[in-house]
Formats: sequence, C-alpha cells, structure tokens
Amino acid sequence: MIGLHITKLIGDISSYNFKNKFDIVYNTGLIEHFSENKQDKIISNTYDSLKEGGYYITLNPYSGGKFTIKYMKVAKQKNTWDYGEEDMFINSLKQFQKKEFVLVKEYPCCSLLQLSMFFYGNRLLFILLLPIILFFRYFYLYPVDLLFKKYLGQYGLMSVFKKIN
Repeated sequence: MIGLHITKLIGDISSYNFKNKFDIVYNTGLIEHFSENKQDKIISNTYDSLKEGGYYITLNPYSGGKFTIKYMKVAKQKNTWDYGEEDMFINSLKQFQKKEFVLVKEYPCCSLLQLSMFFYGNRLLFILLLPIILFFRYFYLYPVDLLFKKYLGQYGLMSVFKKIN
C-alpha cells in the first residue's frame, strides 16, 4: 500500500528555507512571472527542498502557444488580464540543469487548454467551446493533443528534473 502525504507551503519561494525534504515538488504557472535571476534562485531552492532521487515537475506557459500569446495581449490591452506580470513565455528550462539536477524530460503539451483564452477575445466562442475546454482540462488525451498542436501550438511546457546527488 502506498501512502501519500501532501504538504502545502506558503511563502516566498525565492527566499524560503525548506526544513523538510520532499520526493516530489510540483508547480504550475510560476516561473514565467520572474526574471531569469529570480528563476535560478527559485529552482535552486526547489533543488534544496528535494530528497535525493526526488523530482521537480513544473508546467509553465510555452512560447509556442499561439492563442495564449495572442489573447493575453488582447486582455492586457483591455486591462482585463488577471494574472499579473507575465511577459515571458518559456521555451525551455534546460539552462537550469546541472550535473546533480538533471532535466529528465521536457515537452510542450496541452494544445486545447488554449481554448480557454477565447474568454478574453471572443466570449461567445468561449461559451460554445466550454464543454470541450472542461473535458480536455480533466481528461488529457495525447493523440488529440498531437492532432491540434499543429494548428493551435501548445499551451504549456512540462519540465521534469531529477535530483541525482
């Protein structure tokens, strides 16, 4: 039997000193809000929070998300963007890889999640697509993602690091 213990911590990840060590640290939509120097500090602190053999998994907005980029600009022009400063889309996090912190896998994903961005540009289309948006938010299907990525681009970049040392 596998036991799962989830810990939620609140604090400034760029200066937080983790007392506990974890097997997995996961976050979404965090890195793109910070400068590269601050990103390095965040990833370094995340590394320090992992047990040996632990994984850091992060999903961030990808630079290949056509609708995401377009409709974020629209929302910012209309002053309706709710997510703060976020001008940096992530192309890769491989620059943060080190000998003892290996980038195991990295891949763009989640093309259909971009349909949510119609909320900022075409509310009627957003409402019509809502059943599809909700379905694919909870049931990721890789073959469907492959089909639509050519037309939509990919919403997110999934990066998986492993602490070796």
